[in-house]
Amino acid sequence: MPFVVQFGVLGMFAAAVFEKTIPIVPSYLMLLIFGSATSTILELAAVIVATSSGSLIGTACVYTFGRSLGEERVTQAVDKYGRFVFLPLERYRHLANAYRRNHFAVSLCGQIIPVARLYLSLPAGVLKLRADCFLVASAIGITTYNTFFLTTGFVLRGAAHDPVKTGVLLSLALVAVEIVVAGSTRWLMQRQRTART
Repeated sequence: MPFVVQFGVLGMFAAAVFEKTIPIVPSYLMLLIFGSATSTILELAAVIVATSSGSLIGTACVYTFGRSLGEERVTQAVDKYGRFVFLPLERYRHLANAYRRNHFAVSLCGQIIPVARLYLSLPAGVLKLRADCFLVASAIGITTYNTFFLTTGFVLRGAAHDPVKTGVLLSLALVAVEIVVAGSTRWLMQRQRTART
């Protein structure tokens, strides 16, 4: 990552594309380092735009690959091998249908969840979800996620902190907040349904 930083905004853009297609370095670590390498608000804004654009391009590439695979081929693979990864065909179909029904919200929220954000583009492509909706939702989620970690790195620059430890703690905090919001929303919806009956 320090080597990439030497190439400035262009290097960070390329790293963001790469990270979304071949996730070797954890995204939170990459973004914290990039944020701590900036020295002004203007530079930080440029890095946010560059990394968010790069991540969106990487997302679009994986989505396109998923479309090329096709749902029929993937369904056959899940039917044959899904049980080995605890994904029987019935559960796969249930998840696929749930994603279709709520594709904008799932795509947006999925880009804020540290692990899910790496793999969500593939099923979106396989299921042939509307590209425009998927990309708009992804752009909002990606920009939110990148801004959060880049700004944290910017604020903590020069301080004695371990970027790996900081990134893990922040990622866990994000997931915890998302679980609370999702759980509360589900509880409210169930309560409304019960009130109607």
